[in-house]
Amino acid sequence: MGAHTSCHRLHNHLKVLLLSVTFMLIALPARSQSSIPLSCGCQGGTDIAQSIPLCINGTQYQAIVTRCQNNRARNPGLQDPCQSLFQPDVLTVFKSICLDSTVNFAIDDVVKAVLCYYDPCKQNGLGANVPLCTATPGVFCWAYSFPKCWQRTSNGCYAACTTADSLCCWQHRRYCIDSAGNCILTGNGPGSFSCTSEGTCSVGCIVPQTQCPEPACSQCP
Repeated sequence: MGAHTSCHRLHNHLKVLLLSVTFMLIALPARSQSSIPLSCGCQGGTDIAQSIPLCINGTQYQAIVTRCQNNRARNPGLQDPCQSLFQPDVLTVFKSICLDSTVNFAIDDVVKAVLCYYDPCKQNGLGANVPLCTATPGVFCWAYSFPKCWQRTSNGCYAACTTADSLCCWQHRRYCIDSAGNCILTGNGPGSFSCTSEGTCSVGCIVPQTQCPEPACSQCP
């Protein structure tokens, strides 16, 4: 009888403990993906400084763009920073854009011009081999990032504002060639998506009007 009473009491204690733990778990706020720090690195890629033509507001300029680049062929473990289940074919971290210090543009216009040059469906400075949409796999995936907070250095370069402001915006874009022979941004698979670092830029930093600018080409003579 005493053993039975002890077991019954233990059973009741366990029920109370289980209910308490369940209530605590329900009461805890859900942790969203945005609360996880976003990596702005290029996962062991190589830094490349390249002189490229940039068409900004109808005038062509020469710029030196520094980017860190990695690819899936060299790094099979490459992961998309926004959604780690997906692997980009090429991952690019844009670090700085150097123009003549006498010209001054909104950072949005500069970034859009850089993207126009590298975008596989624009000028394809990336040198991407975009497949047919009907191929297997019928998509070329490019993940790239830009700083979220900028500064203009004394030598005319647009670069990340400070080391402390290691905030960025990632874009994941997917391309293929359709039946008419046009390079298109495709929604095949998960489609295109973006994510940004949580945080506020320091006072004095240049902040784009659009956190994740899209490629935009200007017509130059």
